[in-house]
Amino acid sequence: MIQRLTGDCALASAFVSYLGPFNKEFRELLLTRDFYGHCQTLKIPVTKDLKVASFLVEDSEVGEWNLQGLPTDELSVQNGIMVTRATRYPVLVDPQGQGRVWLMNREEANSLKVTQLIDKMFRNHLEDCLSFGKPMLIENIEEELDPVLDPVLERRFQRKGKGFILQLADKEVDFAETFKLFCTTRLPNPHYTPEMSAKVTIVDFTVTMEGLEDQLLGKLILKEKHELEEQRQSLIEEVQNYKKKIKQLEDDLLFRLSNSQGNLLDDAELIDVLAVTKQTSQDVSEKLANASETNMKITEACEEYRPVAHRATLLYFLIAEFSVVNCMYQTSLSQFNELYLLAIDNSDKATMPSKRIANIIEHMTYAIYLYIQRGLFERHKVLFALMLTNKVLLSAGTVRGEDVDVFLKGGGALDINSVRRKPKEWIPDAVWLNIVALSNMDAFRDVADSVFRNDGLWRQWYDQEAPEMAKVPDYEERLTKFERMCVVKAFREDRTLVAAADYIADGLGSRFVEAVPLNMSSTWEESHPKCPLICLLSPGADPTKLIEELAKRKKMKVLGVSMGQGQEIIARRYMATATVEGQWVLLQNTHLGLGYLTEVEQYLVKADELHEDFRLWITAEPHPQFPIGLLQMGIKITNEAPVGMKAGLRNSYTWVTQDMLDAVARVEWRELLYIMCF
Repeated sequence: MIQRLTGDCALASAFVSYLGPFNKEFRELLLTRDFYGHCQTLKIPVTKDLKVASFLVEDSEVGEWNLQGLPTDELSVQNGIMVTRATRYPVLVDPQGQGRVWLMNREEANSLKVTQLIDKMFRNHLEDCLSFGKPMLIENIEEELDPVLDPVLERRFQRKGKGFILQLADKEVDFAETFKLFCTTRLPNPHYTPEMSAKVTIVDFTVTMEGLEDQLLGKLILKEKHELEEQRQSLIEEVQNYKKKIKQLEDDLLFRLSNSQGNLLDDAELIDVLAVTKQTSQDVSEKLANASETNMKITEACEEYRPVAHRATLLYFLIAEFSVVNCMYQTSLSQFNELYLLAIDNSDKATMPSKRIANIIEHMTYAIYLYIQRGLFERHKVLFALMLTNKVLLSAGTVRGEDVDVFLKGGGALDINSVRRKPKEWIPDAVWLNIVALSNMDAFRDVADSVFRNDGLWRQWYDQEAPEMAKVPDYEERLTKFERMCVVKAFREDRTLVAAADYIADGLGSRFVEAVPLNMSSTWEESHPKCPLICLLSPGADPTKLIEELAKRKKMKVLGVSMGQGQEIIARRYMATATVEGQWVLLQNTHLGLGYLTEVEQYLVKADELHEDFRLWITAEPHPQFPIGLLQMGIKITNEAPVGMKAGLRNSYTWVTQDMLDAVARVEWRELLYIMCF
């Protein structure tokens, strides 16, 4: 082991220094393939399959981190090591805010100062922390840092007398060696320059599926089996104290052994310490064994509810991934947790745990789907439902990942000159490439031959106005809904969404493909003073009238301003008035005044008290620079006209109120309203 120590230290140092920006898979790949392989090439003795976490940190310290809020999965433990062991100040890529929570709990006793680069007092906070040696957390940084931090990041400290000083811009500032600096960003995939990467240690704190599932399971058990979760948490603290005690005993014994002089057997005090240490260690080991057995029983009792946590994890990661479709589709983990807990409370009760679990999964899936689809543009709603269906059925093993890849990619990666020649000229090249790709699925191995043999039937099916409703040649009797959707996409891509609706209805239920009219009143009821309502604009869809009508029904005053150059002064005045007097503020076209929105976000976050009737309404076109924090704390709404006659009628009927029906006494009026809905 001593022979391998140098190599192991080199591996661990490289791991901490360079692998922070990568996810778990890449970290393992680079460590085992590149770092370990390079040591082998140089004939440096090194431990095979070195566990860096175990090598660099004690279990007792990891347990302490877990109690402070660090998730228990392996990636999070690695991140904790990088943050605490790196020689450069860390930048946490932390879109879910879990790293931030851990740091705040960890450094709370050390008077952690939390600030932002846009804070007017930022320079003062920095100088105070440097001088008094306090830890500092800079939240919500973007892809560039303020140049004033360069001397700090590059550690340009100079000795002066018995202490150190730092040249901060045009000012000399005392530097205390206990100073710590942490930075966090909410950007899920920031692009930092090589220069910045060389100054800091970038650590990817993005939550993992494993870690999130365990957290969500804990929240569920706390509601469903409160006493079990409390017992589990108490047990974790107890085990942590035991481990800490063993570590203290070991350290104390090593200290005494290293400082003992002469014959060890002649040192009576040391022999007494050895005896006490041995006895205490045995007692603690027995307690640890008992605690481990109890923890195993509790875990087994909790595992029954894991399917709920698993489904919730699938939902969260789908929502997080969907922000790639449109930059405005942002939902924070804290917002998702609120939806998750609300869905658990609103699910039908049942005496049988299996029935209760099924009820939670069904209600939660639909409730969260409704919440998210309300803020999606019409063209993306079926796509979201389709991705949700794929994830659910993939998890259940009903469809295979390879088949989903064929459906998504089709023949896009193939070249018409590198595949077998198409049998008939009526088949477009793109369709033939899709057919070749489709033949990679087990259900369609011979589809190309089938098209060649039954050319007439396939052409007749291809020319149908609605091929998804017609019988598929050679395959009709054995097709699942997913396979039917795949063959429709391969031949008639223009009918894919129609076929997808059947697949979604079969996989999740018909209500997942039914248009749900926007209910402004219920949306308003879900909000609160610190939760802005963000209306996403599209051509022909302006929610202003709907907001004004709702305000009229609720007898609320609306202070509206259309953002643009110089309008920030009016907006600030309206915000100051409305938050005190309980009015509504409507900021229109905020994509033309994005700079002010950052100020609005800070105002809402820092405000101690807001009038309970105050609401902030925001309208904006999608813009990549729209503040992520504001999107993640708000409720997003779209009010585009739904696609299809049935959906259109349902939407029209939503706006027909009793007051509207009673506005004219003549019976023809109601008939006219009914006709106009068409």
